[in-house]
Amino acid sequence: MSSFDSDAEGAPDSTPPSELLDVVNLDGEPTGLQADKDDIHSEGLWHPDVHVWITDGRNMLEQQRDWEKTIMGGTWDISASGHVRAGESYLEAAQRETAEEVGLQFDTAHFLPAGRMAVEMEMQDGAWVHRTVGDNFVVVDPSLTVEAVQMQEGEVIGVRMYPIDQLEADLADPATAERHAPQPLELWQLGIAAMRAAIEERDD
Repeated sequence: MSSFDSDAEGAPDSTPPSELLDVVNLDGEPTGLQADKDDIHSEGLWHPDVHVWITDGRNMLEQQRDWEKTIMGGTWDISASGHVRAGESYLEAAQRETAEEVGLQFDTAHFLPAGRMAVEMEMQDGAWVHRTVGDNFVVVDPSLTVEAVQMQEGEVIGVRMYPIDQLEADLADPATAERHAPQPLELWQLGIAAMRAAIEERDD
């Protein structure tokens, strides 16, 4: 995911400064414990992250991850995503990551809750396991264009508006699914369904 990195040896990236994150249960609620991001990754602890699905009503904004990113480098990913810092709410993190990664500022009312999902993914052929509980949000902005996006250096190297119908078709076929980041299919499906529901509600 765009919320983390790892080094070539299989251990999570220790590039300073690291982040202090909450350890959460499978419902995404803080346990009262906090730890450094690197320790959380290396120990495989559950921690919170966010995914923001931004759409103009027909297309989804996809970001291309920097090729230097060890995990999913160069792939086309969810509009914005990242860790929830210790003491930060999911919504606060969603706003912050959207502003940081793609330079888009939206007030809290634009972030429509789209469901929470626990995801466990083996990284680097099983060298370590990334365990997150992610809150998802949809932002519908009919006026959105790629020209409005300001990409975060070192994180994002490209953006595109990708038709939601085509995204769903791509993911149904393993060959074309490779056009997009290897997120769990269930996560992609959650985002697609949530975008469609938000678009339909807006149009009513």
